Amino acid sequence: MKILRQKPLTVFGILACFVSLLLGSSCMNQEKIGVVYVVHGGFKQYHPQHLWDSSVQLFSYNPNHPVYKLYLWNSNNWGEMLKAGDAPKEIGKYSFEYGRIGGKDPFHELTDQQLAHMEQSDSGDTTLNPGRLGHS
Repeated sequence: MKILRQKPLTVFGILACFVSLLLGSSCMNQEKIGVVYVVHGGFKQYHPQHLWDSSVQLFSYNPNHPVYKLYLWNSNNWGEMLKAGDAPKEIGKYSFEYGRIGGKDPFHELTDQQLAHMEQSDSGDTTLNPGRLGHS
């Protein structure tokens, strides 16, 4: 009894681990539910319309943002959207970047390869080989 009084947290911790092991083992018998694979990427080829579409999507999430209030809900301002804020800088950056990489962003192709590899791994091949994905 002396040991229990001196280390109540240890005893509680051991009991909690035991209970979680019992509960965890019952979860192992349930159906596998899968993996959520979320990709955040841009457009395959640069075009001002793609940048405009991305901007609209980006600012549509926050109704308190000035872009949301001033541009998204006023079609008279839609033509001004790529002239405001960081848009001129982004236009220069993306047109320069896409020109240097051949006009097409390799992100989408690499992402598709990664997804295919994960799906293959899900079907029994559990080896991970980053070299297959274009990485070293």
